[in-house]
Amino acid sequence: MTTILGIAAFLLLLIGAVLSPWDPWRAPAARDGLVLTPAETTAGIPDARSRNARIWVAERTPGLGAYFVELGGSVPLERLGGRLRIVVLSGRMRVRAGGRECVVGEGGYLGIPARLPHRILREGRERLLYAAFFSPDSPNRTMMEGTGLLRRLEAASR
Repeated sequence: MTTILGIAAFLLLLIGAVLSPWDPWRAPAARDGLVLTPAETTAGIPDARSRNARIWVAERTPGLGAYFVELGGSVPLERLGGRLRIVVLSGRMRVRAGGRECVVGEGGYLGIPARLPHRILREGRERLLYAAFFSPDSPNRTMMEGTGLLRRLEAASR
């Protein structure tokens, strides 16, 4: 029974991929980015996941990437090649950036300049969900692929 369901799911994905127009900046499960309801922001299978985080791509263009991130632990110290803006949708995060530390809660906004070393940790036990907007300094870079974020998330969760 499981094999049949797996084959059916694969065929549905294959049909969807064939019928949808190809766009090199669009992730496999990226949304159109026009209007997303709260239920749609994290609906379905994440576009990327590790033990500590699940990431959904809302929209990705050469100048901006919009992502929804559910963080279960922490993001290791990183230095992104572009500006990162975060809006906390639920939960609280502790942010260490440039020698400073602060806690940002639901509805809070955070802007991290390009190349500033920073680390994000979930604060408390409640679910931490945030929208991340990444403006790369190069059109060939995205928050997930070009910066090695997933590789570092997976290494930190071991």
